Amino acid sequence: VDVVSESVSTSRETLHRIRIRLFDRDDLGGDLPPADYSSRLPDVARMADTIEEFLRQQVIFPAAVVARQDWLLGVVGVLNAQLLLYSLLAESNEPLPPMGVKQWSSRLTADQCSLLAGLPQPAATRESVVAAMQAVRRAFRTAGRARAEQVGASWPVEVDDAVTVYWQREELISETD
Repeated sequence: VDVVSESVSTSRETLHRIRIRLFDRDDLGGDLPPADYSSRLPDVARMADTIEEFLRQQVIFPAAVVARQDWLLGVVGVLNAQLLLYSLLAESNEPLPPMGVKQWSSRLTADQCSLLAGLPQPAATRESVVAAMQAVRRAFRTAGRARAEQVGASWPVEVDDAVTVYWQREELISETD
């Protein structure tokens, strides 16, 4: 059970529209507009922001991580890229039934869970960080892109192509990737 405690003064602006009131002695939650989660669609703008952030971080990776040989930063970068992929996929699955924040895997399909679970977890070495980032990059650009486009989000092809050329020039991926 996720418990949320709110002050009366902020309850009309709450993000927690879907709820079961357990204790509301004065019926203060009774004037909240009813939650309508059944009509929620994937937020294409949020997905575009996630894609843009992923590509932005892909541009930073060669200089901030590889050139500096900051493999601890690389570990964090890989994990963040995986989180961005998770966020993109979860958003693409809307509408989802109401669930608490601890329902992580429930927001994904079985195939999406397998994809994320199968991504390598990096150790703080060049080989491990680069291989793990290459894997999440492939997953984001294939499964992430396909799912985003399936629900109406557009993929920034020119930006993605430019990042790919940059990664090839930095010898992080081959010409065939």
